[in-house]
Amino acid sequence: MLRNNRNRVYVDFPKVGLGNMLLIWARAIVFCKINNLELTTSSWWGFRWGALLRRESKKRLYYNYFIEANILDRIYFKLRKLNSCLIYDPELTLQSINNNLYIFNKVNINGDLFHGIRDHKIYIKVKLEEILHPRIKNILSNEMISDIAIHVRRGDFKNGNPITPLSHFIKGIELVRAISNKSLSVSVFSDADEEELSELLILDNVRMANSLPDIADILLMSKSKILFLSQSSSFSYWAAFLSDSLVIMHSNDWQNNIAKNVTYNNYKELRWNQNEEIPADLVYKALNLK
Repeated sequence: MLRNNRNRVYVDFPKVGLGNMLLIWARAIVFCKINNLELTTSSWWGFRWGALLRRESKKRLYYNYFIEANILDRIYFKLRKLNSCLIYDPELTLQSINNNLYIFNKVNINGDLFHGIRDHKIYIKVKLEEILHPRIKNILSNEMISDIAIHVRRGDFKNGNPITPLSHFIKGIELVRAISNKSLSVSVFSDADEEELSELLILDNVRMANSLPDIADILLMSKSKILFLSQSSSFSYWAAFLSDSLVIMHSNDWQNNIAKNVTYNNYKELRWNQNEEIPADLVYKALNLK
């Protein structure tokens, strides 16, 4: 049974991107699992003025992505704040509950985005499926899954964040296809215009993914057999975390690992740069080749 006063755990989302929101939510979900508590979240959707002002193709509204918390539960949380001891972003351990209200609203914990949640990967996937809006589930049921998914992050990354060059992805496609001796299908997921990606999209059997809600992009990427990430993108990281795939990270990525400590079917992380070879055995395993 759940402990009394069920709204002891609350996610108060800051105005960040979806990948970072999922990190906050996942920590709270794991905390609730450990302490046998229920979770209430603030609204997932809202205006991100930076994306609108930059005229990004992805507006980051996140409307009807998830089943939202009941408004009465949110009001109850506001009232509870008046007479509870507030504890922000606790460690994911068993707590001695004594009229405490635990609030999760930060992304980066101890310099490791996935600190404390790696061992709960399967549980997090199940809980994410539970809160997906029916509209998203319907979209996913009608989309094609490619052999290779590539995430090319641009948008706000043009303003100081490291941009993974197209040559990195092109070389990766060439190597994997050479190893497999197949013209593997490739879907490119990006917030860039197609003109910016012309060097990539001109390759045989490479297509721009359909314009879909961001959460659908993450889930579709996670279902590919091989996934190339954009450096330092939490959006990329989430596609990797939810996957059962060969995940290829840029060798200069600041995140040391995503879920590499988790033994989960075919999941494997490889830190790689375009001047190196991609191990053939990893490609064979990902593609189920002998």
